[in-house]
Amino acid sequence: MTSGEASIDVWDLCGSLAELILTAGIRPPHGERTLARTVVSLALHAAIRDRAAARPSRKASAVADDLPIRQLADQLHSRPRHELFAALPLSQLGEQDRTRVDALRLMAYRAPGLATITLERLVEEARTALLRAADALPSREPTLGMLRNRLPQ
Repeated sequence: MTSGEASIDVWDLCGSLAELILTAGIRPPHGERTLARTVVSLALHAAIRDRAAARPSRKASAVADDLPIRQLADQLHSRPRHELFAALPLSQLGEQDRTRVDALRLMAYRAPGLATITLERLVEEARTALLRAADALPSREPTLGMLRNRLPQ
């Protein structure tokens, strides 16, 4: 498997996990759900890639399963917005994912204004979804693996 194929596998995993998080967490307005899902996917992708770099012998799914949900929410809140796009295989994404990522990237790099407020609101909705998903689990330190095992897929 090439590094590009591995990146796509990580992105696909992030999309599945993001859907679980949004299902457990919040219900953003219909038109914003896909962008909120993409923000969660970007946060997951960045966190998983960061952790996988520290432990290259582990599979992305194992790294994701061990990721504490509240820690991910904190990282999403504090991480510079442009870092959400690091190591993303944009040229290898499907057309819809690429369009959503491009829209969010434009929001991240534009001068402060309405678009920035929209991105910040999406980030806060994604963070809220993560925290609510964590609260839905009985553990004091819930992980993405616990969420994946508990919710129907």
